Amino acid sequence: MNDLSRRGWLAGTATCLIAGGAAPMIRTTRKTPMPIHQFAGHRDAPVFSLGFSPDGRLLASGGGDRSALIWDIPDRRLVKRIDHPSAVYGACFTAKGDLLVTGCYDAVVRSWKVGPFERVEAFPKEPKSRGLNKLVVSPRDGRIFSAEPGFFAPIARDLGGGTATPLHFPGDLWPKPLVEGLSISVDGSRLAAAHLSGVVTVWDAQSLALVGKLSIAGAGFISVAHDPGGKTFAAGSSALVGAATTTGIDIWDAQTLRHVRRINGLRDSPYSLTYSADGRHLLYYGSSEDVPLNQLVVWSVATAEVVSRTEHVYHGCQTSAVSPDGRLLATGTNTGQILLWDLAEILKDG
Repeated sequence: MNDLSRRGWLAGTATCLIAGGAAPMIRTTRKTPMPIHQFAGHRDAPVFSLGFSPDGRLLASGGGDRSALIWDIPDRRLVKRIDHPSAVYGACFTAKGDLLVTGCYDAVVRSWKVGPFERVEAFPKEPKSRGLNKLVVSPRDGRIFSAEPGFFAPIARDLGGGTATPLHFPGDLWPKPLVEGLSISVDGSRLAAAHLSGVVTVWDAQSLALVGKLSIAGAGFISVAHDPGGKTFAAGSSALVGAATTTGIDIWDAQTLRHVRRINGLRDSPYSLTYSADGRHLLYYGSSEDVPLNQLVVWSVATAEVVSRTEHVYHGCQTSAVSPDGRLLATGTNTGQILLWDLAEILKDG
């Protein structure tokens, strides 16, 4: 799903509504939070991926300008530009912080030594792959998972060599669904994949076995995120996808896979979902072509109440990340900027 116009090149105003019963109260701070810093370096191209280093000092961004950029957070400066053959859809640090892993639309996954950022390894393209649009790295063992057009389930690769392993559904369970979002639990035990067909699949990240298939009628899932505390995970669906009837966010219990709740009635598509570090809040940044401002919305995971909403003129977002200490939120715009936010300021009413 690389239709950039659909993902919100236009800035817009947004109102968040929650369907089903009485609408929750929306509380906004009197002083609208603003970014505390803005990085610019992706040449007006969309930012597709963001990832903090384990110590929080570095932030990696991948963009449509065919580059991965490394930013020094304390010094607020660009450290390194790593050019790639095509748009970079994944930029993640390993749990030890010694390697950066990137994935771009040429379907080649590469690793880089942190510091000099010299290339360590390049995994060859899978013959059936027609690109790469998502990438995550396991915090347990550095195993790499990617979503690639041409495959209907994630692909696993191990650092240090070895062939790629496409994950497989047992039998012909449902019509083949494309993967639009990936997330791995903080302990590295489970991988979740968001499918456009209205399915979220959950996999054992070690054995690569399918653990669960979660279906929501009328949903076309485009994003997924895990609670850092391990209690829940959430997936966002879009009304702009043919199979979907409404935008929304679904939340499941991470252990039992029981559906906890659904948030309906979003005015725009949740391409970027992020949990706060304590897992109490779910953050969504988005835009819509039919409204004049973008919005950053914060929900209570426990109640689905909207506890904070800010509206501003920054162009729409496809990726976001929270720093390891939980103090900073980074969001990437569709026009090449990376915005840093004081997360405590955003959450102070929640």
